[in-house]
Amino acid sequence: MRLNFLLPGVSTILMVFTGTAYGEWFLDTSVALQYNDNLPNASLDQDIKDDTAFEFSLSPGYHSQLSGYTGLTVSADLGVTRQLDYNGLDNIAAGVNAGLRRKFGLGLYAPWARISGSARYHGYDDGQRDGWLFTASVDGGKLLTDRLSIQLGYRYESRRTNESVDIPALVANFGIRGDAFDTDAHNLSLNGMYQINQRLSLVLGYTFRTGEITSTTLRNNEIFEASDAISVDPVYGPDRFAYRISADTNIFSAGVSLAITNRMSFNVSYAYRDSDAYEDLSYSNNLVRVALLYNY
Repeated sequence: MRLNFLLPGVSTILMVFTGTAYGEWFLDTSVALQYNDNLPNASLDQDIKDDTAFEFSLSPGYHSQLSGYTGLTVSADLGVTRQLDYNGLDNIAAGVNAGLRRKFGLGLYAPWARISGSARYHGYDDGQRDGWLFTASVDGGKLLTDRLSIQLGYRYESRRTNESVDIPALVANFGIRGDAFDTDAHNLSLNGMYQINQRLSLVLGYTFRTGEITSTTLRNNEIFEASDAISVDPVYGPDRFAYRISADTNIFSAGVSLAITNRMSFNVSYAYRDSDAYEDLSYSNNLVRVALLYNY
């Protein structure tokens, strides 16, 4: 998808909201490496696989300051993910984002709130994962001191694939469909950022996620009994099955951001995810991410 195709679409969406094509264009880009020590969200040691992904994203957008306190931002997104080992998860994504931000008062210490939403289509090498990811969120924050700020947010996410890849015997005998990659979840997060100096910042965060997750395992009747959707998943090898299950997840994160220039930053982050599902089923992930961001 070429940039000259995306930009007119962003402008058209903006004119629907504001009735004007005037404002400020921007372009966000990033290049990142991310390591995940439990890529399939597996519960059993025999199912755990780790991998590193290369990610590139490009996001042209348009910002309009509707008033002194309110701004509207619309952007188009293009992303590419390349896994080093599990190439079935390689994907290209394209979508749109829109957000309306309101500041309550004058000055740096005035609180702010924002509502936003996005729709992004992912096309995978493993076609059964192809589909849409929709999000809707509400968040807000405040600068507490010259160096410390906090942000509280809620996000709903819904993933819908193009088709259900059923296992006929499971449908006929148990009524279990193959839409294992269709999930819904709610996220509540609290983040704090401390500016160590003019160029270096520390970010700490916590997110509670409740909803459905997709995991992959070898044939396992106990796990299958707790699942509400199952499909064959050849990405991780033969005789592997993806299943959907409800879980509560605690996510703890920490990161540092170094401003290289006024437009470029280098970020390093770590996140630990701990999920509890049916009975003794639990899942944990350690994720390390290194990214270079540029804004124009």
